[in-house]
Amino acid sequence: MNTDIDSTITMQRKSGINLDAIQKHYHNVGEIIFVYEGSLTMNINERDVSLQASQLVIISSFASHILLHASNECKRYILRFPLDFLLESVKDPGLARIFTCYSTVDIPTFRITKKMYPTIIQLFTLFEKELKEKDDYYKERCGVLLCALLITLYREDNTFFSVQRTPLETKMLEIQFYLTSQYAKDISLDFLAEKFCISKYYMARCFSKFSGVSIKQYLTTIRINQAKQLLCNTADPINLISEKTGFYDSNHFIKMFRKQENQTPLQFRKSSS
Repeated sequence: MNTDIDSTITMQRKSGINLDAIQKHYHNVGEIIFVYEGSLTMNINERDVSLQASQLVIISSFASHILLHASNECKRYILRFPLDFLLESVKDPGLARIFTCYSTVDIPTFRITKKMYPTIIQLFTLFEKELKEKDDYYKERCGVLLCALLITLYREDNTFFSVQRTPLETKMLEIQFYLTSQYAKDISLDFLAEKFCISKYYMARCFSKFSGVSIKQYLTTIRINQAKQLLCNTADPINLISEKTGFYDSNHFIKMFRKQENQTPLQFRKSSS
């Protein structure tokens, strides 16, 4: 399974089959796919999901998925954004939690009515414009657009927003959000178990079951995601970046970065410049 690690907000328009999506993979980002012409079939978390024109699916972070089939006339928008952007932009947990669907929850799919269709198209068009032009405060504008999109979907069908989670699922969600926002801290399994009042080994098993990856892998992916942003957007030295992203020393950071990216941080910085 391939891991797609992204640190930016992206918007794409795709047609027909997408060759880079025919292998099972997952992202550390939230993903929204809106089909506006044709049809496609995906497998998400071992479940087949078919989308017709005017249907939309939300894929949570780390949900494994693969494109099984797309009609020749299939056209869709694909919006991806990192979890920290989601948490910064969507303050209401009732809206944000739709991006954390676990194996016990159905995949969130929506059929857009004729009444709401122009609004949805307009929102995706504005996303595309903001991300293409990147004017001042474009990320803030994208955050507003994301909130507007989620509110529109909620008003269309709030079923997936109002799913009643068990106390254990809620706790796993709280741990996931904590790791996403506090990645720079020194975080151990013992610390998390004490903070969230749960057995360490039981917590580790449940997190892997609900999130699809281990706590260690989840935290490492978030940290490297943030490191990639710093490598691209700052001149910070490697030792400072490793410190800012929660790695205990630069050698460990380089080792983990190479393991996940198949290149060193400096090689990544050079290739991204």
